[in-house]
Amino acid sequence: MSVVRVSASKEEVESGGWGVDNLRRIVEGMHNDGLLVLEGLIDPEHMDRMNEFMVEDGLRIRSETKYLNFGTENVQQSPPLHKHELVYSDVFENSLLFDAVKHILGPEAKWDFISGNTALPRSTKKQPVHSDERCAYMQSTFYLIANIPLIDVGPETGVTQLWPATHRFRSDEYYHRHSEALPEFLDQQEKTNPPIQPVLKRGSIVLRDLTLWHCGMPNPSDQVRCMIALGFSAKWWKNECYFKVPDAETESRLINSAKQHGIVAKPMIISQNYHVEKDKHDFNLGETDGALKARASRQKEQEQMDRISIDQTA
Repeated sequence: MSVVRVSASKEEVESGGWGVDNLRRIVEGMHNDGLLVLEGLIDPEHMDRMNEFMVEDGLRIRSETKYLNFGTENVQQSPPLHKHELVYSDVFENSLLFDAVKHILGPEAKWDFISGNTALPRSTKKQPVHSDERCAYMQSTFYLIANIPLIDVGPETGVTQLWPATHRFRSDEYYHRHSEALPEFLDQQEKTNPPIQPVLKRGSIVLRDLTLWHCGMPNPSDQVRCMIALGFSAKWWKNECYFKVPDAETESRLINSAKQHGIVAKPMIISQNYHVEKDKHDFNLGETDGALKARASRQKEQEQMDRISIDQTA
């Protein structure tokens, strides 16, 4: 299967918004496959400069941390917002990315997550196929992850394996240990809609539904593969997530830029030890327990009302 790939026209780049034809492809791609690729939105030279810093920083993190994602040679690593010269507008204030997000998630979508992961070289282990979040009681997209690789990537550099259309599989029957896909469903899906490891040029953005099955893959190359992740939630998704920034200048810049594009940025200033705090795996993109209970209660009330309505018309 080939993933939907969308490139911006000169007019779309200049206006900062997608035309109707590409908007249709973006919305349909997310609805059908749970993922798509936005190509050529970021200057490759910006990727190169960020990568130079993040490779060195990633090796430092690996030497200091005991936490590895699923026990593989894959570390949590956020982009260097404390290096103002590397906070490029086409990465963190990309109008075409924001435009795609708000057309999928709706008005006043929240930008509440900045992180990333780094696949270390000459690794051999893969993660289990898993979903970052489930939500059995709804099928609509409520959270998007924008993954931005800093180098040209493909299977040879451990690009993430993605399972198209698995954002529809949200009930408990598909999973064990909370988030890992059961082997029988993996086998079935592999026959009908097999996974992909897309080949991507640096400057591209992979936009995926948070519930999509995926897994980190081994990076057999000699290159460190850094990938940034930006997260966006629907206005009505009741989480308590925020992204960390080092100072008020960065906070104000990102809030104001996102607001101009109809996005609500949710930063929190971490003024002490930001270079360490930024990489901690201390976020939760899911809804709070209180929000989940309230939603379940409303659903139960609605089911009762539906039954009463059926009884009255019978």
